[in-house]
Amino acid sequence: MKMNIAIISRLFLVGSWFCISLLSSSVLAKDLGEGASVEYHAYVSHNQHHAPNNIPTFTTIAAALEAAPTNAAIQPPTRHIIFISAGDYYEKLTVSKPNIALVGAGKAKTRIHYDVYAGLKRPNADKKWGTFDSATLKVDHLNFYAENLTIENSYDYPANDKLAKTDPLKQRHSQAVALTLGAGAHRAVFNNVAIKGYQDTVFVDGGINYFYQSDIYGHVDFIFGRGNALFEQSNIINRRRFAPQQLKYTGYVTAPSTYIKQEFGFTFKNCRFEREAGVPDYSVPLGRPWHPTTTFKDGRYADPRAIGKTVVLNSYLDKHISLDGWSSMKGTSRIKGQKDVFMPESARFFEYNNTGPGANITDKRRQLSAEQAKLYSNKNILSGWQPKLSALQIGQTLAPQFSLLPSHVSQAIASQISASQNSISQHDKPINLVKVTNLQADGSGSLRAALQQKGPKHIVFEVAGVIDLAGQSLVIDQPYTYVYGQTAPYPGVTIIKGGIGIQSHDIVLQHLKIRPGDKLQAKRSGWAPDAVGISRERAFNIWLDHLSLTWAVDENIGITSGRINGYAGASHDIWVTNSIIAEALDYATHKKGKHSKGVLVHDYVHDVHFYGNLFAHNDRRNPYFKTAATGSLIGNVIYNPGSAAIHMGYIAEEFASYRAALRPAQLLVKNNLLLYGRDTYSDLALVSGFGQALLGDNKVSNLDAADMPISTTMIQLADLQLGSENGQLSLAQRQTTFPPVPQSNVDLNALLSKVGAIPWQRDEIDQRIVQSVTTARGRVIDSQQDVGGYPSYPAVYRAIDPPRTQNAFNLWLNNNYAL
Repeated sequence: MKMNIAIISRLFLVGSWFCISLLSSSVLAKDLGEGASVEYHAYVSHNQHHAPNNIPTFTTIAAALEAAPTNAAIQPPTRHIIFISAGDYYEKLTVSKPNIALVGAGKAKTRIHYDVYAGLKRPNADKKWGTFDSATLKVDHLNFYAENLTIENSYDYPANDKLAKTDPLKQRHSQAVALTLGAGAHRAVFNNVAIKGYQDTVFVDGGINYFYQSDIYGHVDFIFGRGNALFEQSNIINRRRFAPQQLKYTGYVTAPSTYIKQEFGFTFKNCRFEREAGVPDYSVPLGRPWHPTTTFKDGRYADPRAIGKTVVLNSYLDKHISLDGWSSMKGTSRIKGQKDVFMPESARFFEYNNTGPGANITDKRRQLSAEQAKLYSNKNILSGWQPKLSALQIGQTLAPQFSLLPSHVSQAIASQISASQNSISQHDKPINLVKVTNLQADGSGSLRAALQQKGPKHIVFEVAGVIDLAGQSLVIDQPYTYVYGQTAPYPGVTIIKGGIGIQSHDIVLQHLKIRPGDKLQAKRSGWAPDAVGISRERAFNIWLDHLSLTWAVDENIGITSGRINGYAGASHDIWVTNSIIAEALDYATHKKGKHSKGVLVHDYVHDVHFYGNLFAHNDRRNPYFKTAATGSLIGNVIYNPGSAAIHMGYIAEEFASYRAALRPAQLLVKNNLLLYGRDTYSDLALVSGFGQALLGDNKVSNLDAADMPISTTMIQLADLQLGSENGQLSLAQRQTTFPPVPQSNVDLNALLSKVGAIPWQRDEIDQRIVQSVTTARGRVIDSQQDVGGYPSYPAVYRAIDPPRTQNAFNLWLNNNYAL
């Protein structure tokens, strides 16, 4: 079965899998309130007489959620939209399915409320609800949307607040959450929504989320948690306290517990910080640092990794905001019976260009410079995600601004890149051209110096040979960095004794040979580089093309996440094409000992695509997708893996000390070829571990050319079929031991002719690896010394003078360096 290239191109739309129409069981709602002229799939109303006839109707929101489909991330990303008519809905809800939208008739008309608080016992149980489970609405999956409604915890906090501390009726644990964005939530949108509570109103526990033109009410720590949330053009409204005793502060707006390696926490842009009647002047700090009590191997104490971040920009601050702006917070000490005090200076609290009587500037209120404030663009805060203010549309990652469209790139990716170039190449604008002129590890003219230059840049080479990094890997931390190794003379650019770390977005690496090796160090000595390491939340829109990646000690490609902060700390939207990923070192310098690993796609990393690559002589991870990771493998060849080819799964004990959404990885696996070698286990399947896979036209052959299994029994499978009428993909879910073994469409010789760096002039290392596939030779190795050692090439220099405008440069590159 062949797949139309137009269908393949849809798979590579940034941040999405397929473009497909809405579910058929829908109705165009008119005159239903503020959210009219949208197709709804379910209708909720206390009055069934007013319900439309041609749409499923429910009297409770919970029933409508229960009936909603469970769409996997690899299925069409269309929302299931539930319209909630005007009324009060006394319900405690959890959204545990992706792509759900709740649309009301208006903030003043549709109200979802419940009155659980932390100290209340659960029904028929001795256990109390606790803060984290007290929410009226908990969202714990992807792409949630809410519009035109109110979410409220209606527990009577003021009545309890009025009681004296000595009153026996006083509840000691009165936290009452209205909205929780759980560890499994990501890319939730709240548009024109009111969220009401008192203490702990909004708990952002995970993901990257967006609030627009919404109203949030509360007083004590009423926006708190470790997740990433952008609040834009919203009203943040402090409520009155009724405590009989005098309070220095009547509340705190935020209590972030942002993970130290997470760049963004709570960001407020163009908001209004207002108050209800009765809130005193200067009585509310903008935030205080929350260090949650966490269990560690050496005890239970305030998490030192939680370095909270709240930033308020271009907002109006009323006079209730405290003069100092921020406050301290106590946390559980390692010393039994004591409390640690965390000062606001220890957190990441900043302001910029705020106005109003509460916008005082003092030494205790750190102000960003105009240059620093540029970091807080929506693209940066939301990690490239562009939320849509419509229940109908799921916002995707902003299109990558890849500057090069070579003639030999796969059509699947070219269609995506071409679309993005239309917006940046209509006029032949100047580019910043940077030349690498020597092979030094650093200093003027070096590759390191070129990568360190600020701003967008196109890097070309006037030198070829070996760059010895001597253990100091290169880092790309500037966005819009494009590196063109094909511009070097023969034999190209080889990097040894180090790799390249990517810590930014919109990055292209092409035609480089990166061969870290063991640096001739002792076994298990701790030297463990990746050839290419892609790290964390701001690493997205990355294209690795025609690379030769060998001899890494950790992984040839490592794509990481924060794990602790789930989706909020994960890389995403990454393409790996036409590359050689081979000979990851086994028993070398890694502290763990044996560790021949090809590619790791870490927990929560999503939308990682492998197209037309050669994986060879890596024992495992060809590649390995961990918890909740998503991606695709199309048209790749995997030769001589040892114990695993494509692998999925997670390690539950890694999540033992914190909340996490443990979800299976989800993959599209199409047109791949697995060829056994001398190190391959005798019954190895193409796909193994625990996860969900859509399979089509893959083939596995052992050394006797006999067909072998495509997947193991722990993989949930789906057929991949083409609709005969409209050319769209339809998914028929099924469980089975093994699917039928189809013939692969991979043209082995064609693939081998084009993979790796400058394949028209391969070095002897790439030649040996490619030839090993056709001759059934080669093994998993422990050191580069097993196959001849590090290369040594004399430096070759050649001056080039590329055009310095975008279109002319692209044309020059294609004319001179296309396959």
